[in-house]
Amino acid sequence: MLSKPINRDALLLRSGVGWKPGCIGHATVGLGTDSQAGYTLQSDKPVVVEDLRVETRFACAEMLRESNVVSGVTVVIPTSEGPYGVLGAHTRRRRRFTTDEVNFLRAVANVLGLTVERHRVDAQVWRMNQAQRVLGKCNEALIRATEEAGLLERICDLIVEEAGHRLCWVGRAENDEAKSVRVLAQAGFEGGYLATLNATWADTERGRGPVGACIRTGETVLTNNIARDPKAIPWRAEALKRGYASCIAIPLIPLSFDSAVFGAIVIYAAEPDAFSPKEITLLTELASDLAFGIGILRIRAERARGDVILREKEEHVRLLLDSTAEAIWGADLDGNCTWVNASCVRMLRYPDARSLLGKNLHGLAHYAQADGRPLPREKCQAWRALVEGTTVHVDDEVMWRADGTFFPVEYWSHPMSRDGKLVGAVLTFLDTTKRKRAERDILILNSELEQRVVARTLELRSANQVKDDLITRERAITAELETSREREFEIGFRIQKNLLLDTPPQNLPGLRVAALTVPSQRIDGDFYVFLTNPDQSLDVIVGDVMGKGITAALLGAATKSSFLKALCQLMAVSEKGTLPEPRDVVTLAHSGVVRHLIDLDSFVTLCYARINVRKHLMELVDCGHTGIIHRHGGNGGCEVVNGDNLPLGVQPGEIYSQVSVVIEPGDLLLFFSDGITEARNAAGEFFTAERLVEYVRSHSGLDPEVLVEAIRLEVFEFSAYARLSDDLTSVAIRVEE
Repeated sequence: MLSKPINRDALLLRSGVGWKPGCIGHATVGLGTDSQAGYTLQSDKPVVVEDLRVETRFACAEMLRESNVVSGVTVVIPTSEGPYGVLGAHTRRRRRFTTDEVNFLRAVANVLGLTVERHRVDAQVWRMNQAQRVLGKCNEALIRATEEAGLLERICDLIVEEAGHRLCWVGRAENDEAKSVRVLAQAGFEGGYLATLNATWADTERGRGPVGACIRTGETVLTNNIARDPKAIPWRAEALKRGYASCIAIPLIPLSFDSAVFGAIVIYAAEPDAFSPKEITLLTELASDLAFGIGILRIRAERARGDVILREKEEHVRLLLDSTAEAIWGADLDGNCTWVNASCVRMLRYPDARSLLGKNLHGLAHYAQADGRPLPREKCQAWRALVEGTTVHVDDEVMWRADGTFFPVEYWSHPMSRDGKLVGAVLTFLDTTKRKRAERDILILNSELEQRVVARTLELRSANQVKDDLITRERAITAELETSREREFEIGFRIQKNLLLDTPPQNLPGLRVAALTVPSQRIDGDFYVFLTNPDQSLDVIVGDVMGKGITAALLGAATKSSFLKALCQLMAVSEKGTLPEPRDVVTLAHSGVVRHLIDLDSFVTLCYARINVRKHLMELVDCGHTGIIHRHGGNGGCEVVNGDNLPLGVQPGEIYSQVSVVIEPGDLLLFFSDGITEARNAAGEFFTAERLVEYVRSHSGLDPEVLVEAIRLEVFEFSAYARLSDDLTSVAIRVEE
């Protein structure tokens, strides 16, 4: 006898006689034309074979070939639900089966089919009975449950142990991004299956299985045959490996809250078509009861949490009231105490709150005035506030303690209402003993302070008069010093102008000269010298002393004097009045001032130029200065001419050299100080030598007097007319015919 297993596309040898050992329960044959049994199921009628060796309707199964089968007859085992399998009889020698033999075999197959059907009915009845028993025990577990996790575990155990199913688990739908399903409880043979399931209720491939569809739609989802259902493909292999043949997923909807599905109960059976309609009805009823029970447990848990929170809040409020410095007394409409805080008990010096509860406040602590005179209840403002339902504030009465002593108080009485009806009042009061004492002390201190203020005021008036006299005297001295300083600066400026700044020569053949200096302070160390020689050449010295003020001006004057002295000395020893070379003048002048400059920790930069129009030549000695801008009148070129000598006052014994520059009519020579190139704007940028060269190139047509003024305005505009950080000096010389 062969039947088709639930998870194979072949017929399995269930039972038989005469076969080789090991075949029963293991050997299989193919379906359709792959075997005689398969062909019998396909044709749904008896199949008789006289000689299998020459059979052409179907293939010879390996199982028959190994057993040397030659002839045989096979018939279908019928049931009301379709063929159960195939019943066959085979021989190892050729034989012709009669019609009676075939009919006999069919009769036996019919009996087997009836037996299979009766077995199925008995199994269904047994399952129904088991399901009824599980439902009863589950309801009993629901009644006795006290917490959700234990209830879910018990339900899963009952479904597996009592109903005989292979696996049962309960999952909760999570509202995370993946819409995952978290396992809350399980029972039965699981074997790591739930870890591989990766259940989700999202509308994806893995979410369209029983669990995901059940949660998403809120409806029961049944999979009668996991091996054949295409929706079970994602987890089919793992399920069949653990013997799961069918499953059902039932939604859990907590009717006590709302209709939203919060999870599902999933049951796996070892047989296909294991869940009949009646069992499904019972299991659905069980799931509804379980969901209702979960809802009840959650309500209980929420209520328990609410009770805990309420108790905590009440305790917190009580703690707050007992921690306040004010005494608080609650009274009913008769003025009797309904509640007091710890401060009230302590101020009135009673042993505990029970000594005050139910007692009349007026008769207990507010019955008399400070002088001992009685205070009738009808004249008590707190009582009147209680009767009239108004708020009262009093700060000039007393309260009486349990020992018969009293203390001053400030109290407030506020009415209490419920549903618009007056039910009592709450009285709060403070012991003002310390405050009253402090007020008296303040009055005394204020009186003493007023006396001290009067005395101190007189002292301050006298001191202010002295101060005013001193200020007047100080202002007079300051004004006198300022006048002297201004006079001194004026004298110094005139000295600087006369000693350091020569007047540019006028009417000098072939040359037009203009000069301008703007000191960063009222007196600076920039200087320029113009010397007209017998051969009509012009010596120009433009220098800058390190530093500012009178010291720099004096050093500039000394340097200028040293140059004049050196020039005179060299002229005196020259033959036939020959002019000494500029380098010799600079070298001799430097030797006269170098030691003084070094001792004063100072130095001087300068340009010494001799301009000879007749020879079209300029001899230049540049002592660490800025150089000279040379604008060519012929080709329009413009560059800075520099030397490579050290400033004066750096190295004793220094020998200076000179450079020769050809000049032509129309050329422009500009001597300048670093006060121009190092001027800064608001962004901290320098004016730079490049900017000055470009300006000279584009404005070289201006007269020398106009050019030096234009350069000054350009620098001032660049620096937004801010105060200069260094002296600004420029000398412009135009070479003419």
